[in-house]
Parts: sequence; structure tokens; C-alpha cells
Amino acid sequence: MLLILLAFNIVILVCLILLGKRAKKTQYKKLFTVVGLLLMLASFGSYVYYAIVELFAS
Repeated sequence: MLLILLAFNIVILVCLILLGKRAKKTQYKKLFTVVGLLLMLASFGSYVYYAIVELFAS
């Protein structure tokens, strides 16, 4: 489970890096910022989900 979570967060990190590079070249900076924040929220949410699953599994 933890390896899946780590892989998910690595994919999110790569997406954030690509979004950051792309946002510099476009006029839709706010849209890219919102998408980046949503990806960060998904990453944080995955850790919260894992913590809750581990809490109730034990």
C-alpha cells in the first residue's frame, strides 16, 4: 500500500514540475496554479487516507 502511495506521489511531483514549466509559457497562469494546488491536495489526501486506513486496520 505504501509503495502504491509513493508511486502516486512521484507521479504527482512530475506533473507539478511539468505544470510549472508549462505555466511560464502561457497566459493561463491562474488555471495552472489551481490545477497544481489540486494535485498537491490529492497528494496530501492520499497520506490522510493511508493514515486513516492504518489507524482502523490495527
